Amino acid sequence: MKIKKFYYYSPEKLKLVPIKNLKKKILLGISLVTFVFISLAFGAGNLFFSNSNNAISEDVLEANEELSKELVKLESKYISLNKKFNQIAEESNLLRLSVNLEPLDAIDRKIGVGGSVFGSSVELTTEH
Repeated sequence: MKIKKFYYYSPEKLKLVPIKNLKKKILLGISLVTFVFISLAFGAGNLFFSNSNNAISEDVLEANEELSKELVKLESKYISLNKKFNQIAEESNLLRLSVNLEPLDAIDRKIGVGGSVFGSSVELTTEH
């Protein structure tokens, strides 16, 4: 089946001009329209029929649960290190007393180390 020639009117030439490469233009137009409709169909299908949002949120919740457990472990390690630091400070004061030096006050000790009070700055919640 042979496609007939199609013409369009050219105002510059003031006559009918045949459309060149009509088959290629028609195929290109059909393929572009098909591609757009297929993309829209897949997008709508993913939007309405997939459970990927639930799977992602479950993975995120599991990761958050593991991270909160690790955070609790780190917090307990920091608290134990703070207790050890306080014990060392007490021993240091005892040694200073044994060599006839004045013990360091808590304020003087804070100046030297930048602080000695550990407080949890993160609120741990297990609400889902």
